[in-house]
Amino acid sequence: MKFGDLRQMIDRTARIQICDHVSGDYMDYRFVEDVPHENDSRTVFGIGLVRSEYREEGVLSYGRNCYAIEIRLLEPETILGSKVLEYEAKDKMKALIINCSPVRTGSTAEIAKLVSEQLSNKYSVNSICIDDYSFAFCKGCRLCHNTAKCAMSDANVIEDIMDEFDAADFIVSVSPSYWADIPGQFKAFIDRCTPWCNTHEPHAYIKPGKKGYAIALRTGPNMPECERIIGSIEHFYGHLEIESVGHLGLTSIEYKADVETRKQEIIEFCKII
Repeated sequence: MKFGDLRQMIDRTARIQICDHVSGDYMDYRFVEDVPHENDSRTVFGIGLVRSEYREEGVLSYGRNCYAIEIRLLEPETILGSKVLEYEAKDKMKALIINCSPVRTGSTAEIAKLVSEQLSNKYSVNSICIDDYSFAFCKGCRLCHNTAKCAMSDANVIEDIMDEFDAADFIVSVSPSYWADIPGQFKAFIDRCTPWCNTHEPHAYIKPGKKGYAIALRTGPNMPECERIIGSIEHFYGHLEIESVGHLGLTSIEYKADVETRKQEIIEFCKII
């Protein structure tokens, strides 16, 4: 389909982002009628929904109207050419693996590593550890309820993590049990995500359509403790409008060596992601 044909089908009030599929360059437009007609002969490679950077009178407002219809275009001569194949890898779906433990070398990290290895066969994978970031506790000032932005001086740290969420199609959180729940460091991160929480307007957004998975592990044999951890993670996903679609509880794991005995179980779980 040519963009000129698609132009006729788009709501006139929708914000538009035109992206060159090969170069990655993009331009935001307030209305579809503002898109130059020189694009009409270009081929539509894909359509999606993205956070809009369009600023009205220099001010970016917050809320649902911060989204735009992204339309990726190709020049007519490249649609069957090698450039499409060359850039297919660039469009590979992305998975974000989060080690929710402050320990970078323990059993949780070992599971996160195994998950990353398994998913790298089909997705572009990015792995992070919550201990990679330093940030303060949420102060509960609620200013973000009115601005959709955190007023604390280290807000950029949380925004960097949320950028990782925004870039991913799948999020896998791997958490150990700290007194029958997620570690305090990860809970502190969740508290700082209040600007993105969907219980108030305005609020910040990540792109929709994401799938969330949770893996919980604990030292003892009590599976309900894992279920409580999974519940905390899935509750967090829900308020970010990430769909929870799978989880795995692993008991009797304390050290890295214990992971080896559950390796096949973890590999099987990765097959559903």
